[in-house]
Amino acid sequence: MTIIGLPALVGSYDNLIWILYHQDKAWVIDPGESSQVIDFLQQHSLNLHGILITHDHQDHTHGVSELLKHCPESNIYGPKNSPLSAYYPQYKALQEKDSITLYPGYTLNVLDTPGHTPNHISFLIMKFCFVGILYLAQAQENF
Repeated sequence: MTIIGLPALVGSYDNLIWILYHQDKAWVIDPGESSQVIDFLQQHSLNLHGILITHDHQDHTHGVSELLKHCPESNIYGPKNSPLSAYYPQYKALQEKDSITLYPGYTLNVLDTPGHTPNHISFLIMKFCFVGILYLAQAQENF
């Protein structure tokens, strides 16, 4: 599995959109924008399998609609009690101790991490924890 961070909202929020991919399947974490994600998926012949959301702020969710136009079969996973669940029928609410198998041998675990928002969640996979606001590591890792 490869993890890569794509710069987003440069000059304002300076976020990273995380893409986790293996073979032809990709998962995206907190897509505040969509164009660079769509470009990356096309350049690497990847199919978007799911969108993971840590919290409901626009700088982490604004790209969801456009990604779903390009990949309508994708599911969205995010915190329970999210307003996104009212807009997207494919939204799946997550909470502490939930897990998602992204690929064989790679399971993502969900942690409740309220603070930045009341229903904020984080995603733990192997030695990496995606918390939505802070991530300490290189912008790309290969396994």
